Amino acid sequence: MSLYIDPAEIDGIDDDAAILHFSTQLTGSHAYPAAPHQADTVILAIAIRRSGDWWV
Repeated sequence: MSLYIDPAEIDGIDDDAAILHFSTQLTGSHAYPAAPHQADTVILAIAIRRSGDWWV
């Protein structure tokens, strides 16, 4: 089994908010009788800064 995570893309909305976008790909072993399985996930989140700390 392997997990690949693409580098995150970050788009600033303003000084205290940003949009985060990244994707993952999980590849599993053979599952009888099918071939190896693969799952792709896209994650989209908003991050905000409050009192100097970033929150997702």
